[in-house]
Amino acid sequence: MRRAALLFTLFWGVVEGAHAQWYGVTYRPPGVHYRVLRSPHFELIYQQGREAEARAAAALLEAHYDSVRALVGLRHDFRLPVIVNDYRDQGNGFVSALPFRQELDVARLRGLAVAPTAYSWLHAVVPHELVHAAHAELNAGLGIGWGLRLLGPDWSRLLNLWAPAGFAEGVAVFYESRIEGGAGRLHFPFFNMEFRAAMASERPWRLAQLLEASTYTWPFDRHYNGGGHLYQYLVENGKPDFFRRTTRWFHRMPLTGFGVAFWYGTRQFPATLGRRFRREARAQVLADLKRRAPFTEVQVVRSERGLILRRPYWLDNRTLVVYAFGYQERPGYYRIDASTGRMTRLRTFATTEDYLYAPTADRQALLVARYVPDPLLSGRLSAEVYRMDLNGKVQRLTRGGRVYAPVEAPDGSIWALQNDGFYNRWVRIGADGSITPVAAFKEVFFVQLAPAPQGDRVAVLLNRHGRQGLFEARIESDGRVTLRPWLAFRQGAIYDVSWSADGRWLLFTADPDSVPNIYALEVASGRVRRLTNVAFGALEPALSPDGRHLAFIHYRHERYELVRIPFRPEAAPKVPSTELASFSLQAVAAHEADPVAFDGPPRPYRAWRYLWRPRLTYLVGDLPQGDPDGYGEGLGWALGLGLEGTDPLQRWVYMAHGFYRQDRLWGSLWLSYGGWSFRPGLFLYDLPSSALVRFSDGAIRRVGRERRGVAVSANLPVLLESNVYSSWLLLTLIGRSEQERYFWHRQSDHPTLLRDTRQTVEPIVTVAYRLQQNLRDLMPNQGLSWTTRALWDLRRTTLARREAYRSSLHVYLPLLARYNVGLRLEAGLLWQNRGDVLDLTTFLPRGWEDAFLGHGTFGRLGTLALVPVKFIDSGLVILPLYVDALYLYGFAETVRILDGEVIGPRDLSAMGGGAGVQFRLFSHLRLDLRAGMAYRLRDGKWQTVWR
Repeated sequence: MRRAALLFTLFWGVVEGAHAQWYGVTYRPPGVHYRVLRSPHFELIYQQGREAEARAAAALLEAHYDSVRALVGLRHDFRLPVIVNDYRDQGNGFVSALPFRQELDVARLRGLAVAPTAYSWLHAVVPHELVHAAHAELNAGLGIGWGLRLLGPDWSRLLNLWAPAGFAEGVAVFYESRIEGGAGRLHFPFFNMEFRAAMASERPWRLAQLLEASTYTWPFDRHYNGGGHLYQYLVENGKPDFFRRTTRWFHRMPLTGFGVAFWYGTRQFPATLGRRFRREARAQVLADLKRRAPFTEVQVVRSERGLILRRPYWLDNRTLVVYAFGYQERPGYYRIDASTGRMTRLRTFATTEDYLYAPTADRQALLVARYVPDPLLSGRLSAEVYRMDLNGKVQRLTRGGRVYAPVEAPDGSIWALQNDGFYNRWVRIGADGSITPVAAFKEVFFVQLAPAPQGDRVAVLLNRHGRQGLFEARIESDGRVTLRPWLAFRQGAIYDVSWSADGRWLLFTADPDSVPNIYALEVASGRVRRLTNVAFGALEPALSPDGRHLAFIHYRHERYELVRIPFRPEAAPKVPSTELASFSLQAVAAHEADPVAFDGPPRPYRAWRYLWRPRLTYLVGDLPQGDPDGYGEGLGWALGLGLEGTDPLQRWVYMAHGFYRQDRLWGSLWLSYGGWSFRPGLFLYDLPSSALVRFSDGAIRRVGRERRGVAVSANLPVLLESNVYSSWLLLTLIGRSEQERYFWHRQSDHPTLLRDTRQTVEPIVTVAYRLQQNLRDLMPNQGLSWTTRALWDLRRTTLARREAYRSSLHVYLPLLARYNVGLRLEAGLLWQNRGDVLDLTTFLPRGWEDAFLGHGTFGRLGTLALVPVKFIDSGLVILPLYVDALYLYGFAETVRILDGEVIGPRDLSAMGGGAGVQFRLFSHLRLDLRAGMAYRLRDGKWQTVWR
């Protein structure tokens, strides 16, 4: 849950052309207002209406402040802006260095991503993210990080968070697992399930895989799991100070790489440490498996590496429905034949992270939920409910409902759960989409509703203060809901619940012995039986209508497979009553943080309060330009200062550069604003460069070039579809009024050779239609994208006006999507009234980069294929290299002159191929390098290409 940005050279920029902008605008929904509360160490910037949640967050942050500082070794006090949002129904939290802040959503992250033993969502997310903030704030003293902190503290923080993701997440997971009460993911059997399965596999995770985030291999939260267990291992093996030692070295000398810092921190060579950890962890898991054997024999219905199957339901005695996605499978709902395992897609569809849906009583439709983003991409994300017929027809039932986990009520209406701050409530969805409350209880989070088939009772799975179990709900004649404690374990939690068709059995997943397994409650007698004993995890049971077969999700390394076993509860062992302990909603011990003394009452958020002081200050400059081609030397030295700033909400962002060159001052100012639906930007500049100019006598000389003007841009993104397939429209308009002057830069008075003024407009339209990409696709496997761009000089005083139009169409074909092979057809059109108006690097065929297109009309056709060879998803530690994937590529391209001029051959065609590698340097710098050969059909020459 961290964010990091690209860390390039910090002391030296290039004043000619564009500059990297460190801060970006964050777009939030219009009409969302914020207020500010100040506690001793935190500034709570909360969405209006969520003051209670902000005060609770402040109390918890202050309660953990000292212990977090002690854990990471932070000696000085620090102050942190904390932004509390309530416009996203998918909960999250993160810490950013640019600018330094923590953000959290009040909506809970649902499903099994959060340990059910956490006292609340706030207690799960706040301490975890506070560890990241303290990690970012570390200052080890004299060194590179210390120097960066003088220029801008955010750069020092970014450097600290530039460590591998598993290192940073590992310490946070470890800390959350030390919280009193057994909370934290290292105590959560579902979290440990994936780690245990990986270490018991034929290829246990290597050290680099523990530390680095996975790109193409399940599980994609591996760095949380691996990092947390590695941290725990090092602490338990006499290295409690390894984190502080590693971070100090890395902050002082980051150019030696993280691996050297880790070597210093652990006092052990990383490769040796990795082998030892892998050996001991694997031995421990295998010993545990031997102790717990024999395991339940299962009949595999459907299993495939990288295939994730969740929440099975029986449609009849031979057919199940599941939610599925995978390396090659599009996310959606699928039928599966229980005998053959044949999988047929019902509908491609997104879902919520808890995968909760339910069939209707007649098994003719599914009630499903997904997140719906704001069409104007303001960040708003609303959970909505749909009805999906088994023929694939979908009807949206709510708009702006913030509802999920739908289920058919006994009266035929629809029940669902609705977000309400840190918790939620039970609601009813009317036929017209209206939402009315059914029940809500203080500090109770409903997990799942499961009405009995006979409609006489409802099994309610809920969580309160770190206890998660079953309650029996009954609805009185006046509509009032009463909850009776039904079933919970003394140790562990219940994950899910389902009924048998006759209502005799209640089936559920629980983890009282540190492994998720399937259990059954006989409703009449109250006896609980354990139905499975699996190696790693069993989830989400479903009993066939005839009561003969129990289907469930069985976890093995890199797969959630669908299996079934005969349903024989009488042969299953009983769970002793001593292991069971239901809980009341009233009798819960207090676990609240001490109250906090705030610095005055809340006040409105004002962005300008934060903008007057730049967040970053740095040197910008350029080296003298030599005479590489005999046309004269270019410009001389350049040296100056850059300033950047923003407010915590990032509504306003500015960047200013000023520098001295050629005996005078130059500079630029970029300003952008994020408070409107369209996204404006303003750029003021007076910048120098050099250019080659042909004089009237035919001589070519290098002269100075000054560009002074103002540019205004506006972007309007419109999301047309975001439900596995993505369709969107981006409208961009750039207007520029510019004065261009050519001058003798080597003469002291810089006499003007030519002066020109122009006003230019540049519209850009980009359309994407039904693009879709699976987990291991290197490019989309379906859909099309079209970009058209024009540039017109509306007015020009001296030189000839420029006019150009370019359009590109990419069509992605799913012919070999089953093998993650990407196929793309390309077509393009270019018209220009002179050469060198637009950048034509990607318009020209590979191998013909030296061709020059003059005035006229040109057409382009091409095709590109990407073929994965190996998804490596591993790397080195001492050498900061992590390889994601190797692939081959092939292409065929041609540009034809429809009406115009070209210097050189008129037929520009090439075909060829090569190899590519996707990799990361220093954990976060993602690169995609290609090397190939292009055969030019016109002259029969082979050319080396790098794209």
